[in-house]
Amino acid sequence: MLLMVGPLALLGLGAAVTSPHATVARGPGLSHADLEHGRMIVRELGLRRLHEGEVRQVRLSAADIGLGLNVLVGHLSEGSARAAIDDGRLILRASWRLPWLARYLNLKLALAQSGDTLVADELRLGRIALP
Repeated sequence: MLLMVGPLALLGLGAAVTSPHATVARGPGLSHADLEHGRMIVRELGLRRLHEGEVRQVRLSAADIGLGLNVLVGHLSEGSARAAIDDGRLILRASWRLPWLARYLNLKLALAQSGDTLVADELRLGRIALP
């Protein structure tokens, strides 16, 4: 009986953090204009001319962050992401398809401003809220 508790707990955890549906629908692919806009942002930052200890700032819209997230998520696996700004919080959502289970891993991360930095305000993996 005790030997069955571990595997059953893992199955329950797997069911709680995965879903048969993605919370972030896969949108259209990146256009040439999207890629050029990303290149322009990187050029304006001048990261190649950055010296040690020097700080650079960039102003990004939720759409810019969403496009960047989609590139990152797309490189990691089959998935999609989006970003929104709501109530002064940056809310990031992503869904990854788990091919060996034919299920999705859905993530939500909310960041709130604390002084000059962003701090994690909420983190959810599937239906589980993480501290």
